Amino acid sequence: MTGNSVLDFIITISGLASAVGAILKFGQTWIVRPLANEIDERIETKLRPLRDDLAHVRREVSVDSGQSLKDVVNQTSRDVAVLTGRFEEHLRQSGGTP
Repeated sequence: MTGNSVLDFIITISGLASAVGAILKFGQTWIVRPLANEIDERIETKLRPLRDDLAHVRREVSVDSGQSLKDVVNQTSRDVAVLTGRFEEHLRQSGGTP
């Protein structure tokens, strides 16, 4: 190989590497990234209602100063127990059977 043919070979390889790099960059910019963004948007659209529902359920079943469903159920249970005791005491005092 002469000096010119070696230089031509290096230039050709460099040109091919640049062309491959440009094709990959084009594919990433115009195909892969928009497709990935579309998929992310679709997933987020499907997951958003589930996340909202899950957050609502977590709020309802956690103890938070009497505001959750769990607190309401516990308070209702305590109230029923107190009322049952009062009713049984009333029946005993009035001569009924508890």
